[in-house]
Amino acid sequence: MKQTDFRSAPFFRVASTSCLSLVLILAACSKSSTPAPAPPPPLGAPQAVAATGITDSSFIAHWHSVSGAMSYNVFIATDNAFSSPLSGYNPKSVSDTSLTATPVVAGTTYYYKVVPVGASGAGPSASNIIQVAVLGATADEFVFIGSQDDSLYCLNASTGTRVWATATGDLINSSPTIYNNLVFAGSNDKRLHAFDMRTGIEKWHFQTNGSIVSSATVSNGILYVGSFDGFVYALDANTGSQKWSVYSARLPNTLVFSSPTAVNGEVYIGNFDDSVYGYDALTGVKNLAAPTAGMVESSPAVVNGIVYAASNDKHVYAWNIALSSQVWSYPTRLNVIASPTLNNGVVYIGSGDSSMYALDASTGALKWSAATGGGISSSALVNGGVVYAGSEDGKVYAFDAITGTIKWSTPTGASVQSSPVVSNGIVYIGSNDKKVYALDAHSGAVQWSFATNGQVFSSPCIWTYDGKMIESAISGDVQ
Repeated sequence: MKQTDFRSAPFFRVASTSCLSLVLILAACSKSSTPAPAPPPPLGAPQAVAATGITDSSFIAHWHSVSGAMSYNVFIATDNAFSSPLSGYNPKSVSDTSLTATPVVAGTTYYYKVVPVGASGAGPSASNIIQVAVLGATADEFVFIGSQDDSLYCLNASTGTRVWATATGDLINSSPTIYNNLVFAGSNDKRLHAFDMRTGIEKWHFQTNGSIVSSATVSNGILYVGSFDGFVYALDANTGSQKWSVYSARLPNTLVFSSPTAVNGEVYIGNFDDSVYGYDALTGVKNLAAPTAGMVESSPAVVNGIVYAASNDKHVYAWNIALSSQVWSYPTRLNVIASPTLNNGVVYIGSGDSSMYALDASTGALKWSAATGGGISSSALVNGGVVYAGSEDGKVYAFDAITGTIKWSTPTGASVQSSPVVSNGIVYIGSNDKKVYALDAHSGAVQWSFATNGQVFSSPCIWTYDGKMIESAISGDVQ
């Protein structure tokens, strides 16, 4: 039977045409019912936040992430219009939410902003602008201080964050000092410890037979320190090898609490046998014995041939070194543990009677006294016409050096027996509330505080970016 070719039939041609039209209509309907993907929303502006890790050569810029951003363009300049950009940062592309900006110029103010970059390019809006004051070359780098939690701490001077902490075998009341990239501190473990200044790794220690509360002094490469075993020691500061030692008391079983002062080839130190002694710095031969009527915990100050110190007999003393004779004494109402500080012919010293005294250095005559709410065992420091000291009422005080007027007082959480250091407009000091404080020298406002796990009797030592050490006035030094 002959087969029919339906494709040639009129019906098939009509049907085929109708089907094609239906397919086209359905396709058209399908396209109109599925809208094209919407373009991505524009990238939002990031939120820039304060820089951290500020040094004299770099800082770390920070910002919050933005949804859809694949990277960020960071602009840095010395003006907030960004017309004077930092080379390489106009912009610099990064994929993270932070950037270390370096090198920058010490003592210069910078500004930064951030623009997000997505799949379609840079976003339309930049972040807020952050100002960064790069530290000057003389700015403070490290704060070193001991704690009764047995550790010596190295803190970032700008932020108070811990750089390192190294434990000794017992609590640390001794105040640290620095020489040739070593930081020294005595401990109740009866040792004088020497640590690498930047790592905290112990380089050497020297064993005595008593706790070391005395703070070391270094002069001409020789370190001097006292011990509760009654001896004063002279050590090679680089190696810890002993140069000489001398039992410093007239009586057995006495302690050396005082810190030594090295001046003009002599070492002066107080003793619990009611005396202040002077020794030849190279040999340890005793050249001066100045008696008081009480234990001497105070550390001597030496200026123009006169030794100044205080005693638990409630007096402040001045002795003429050449004549080995007393020049004057001034009575307070209670024991004097603090060390004297001299500035412009005036002796500043606190007493357990809750007063700060200003005495004429030549005569011992009272210039002024100012009351606090507690005894003062913190040694005063004079800087810029202001006298700073802590008090056992839990406050740090700033007195006018001429009048004694209290300019400000800042409370801590416990008594303050640590002695202050002032550098670059900041007062650094410890407190028995287990914290180290950085206070604005002009207002007393707390800039930062760092918590240790023990009371902080130790006084801070500062290291600046240009390699200078700044200590408290515990040895009578004048800043």
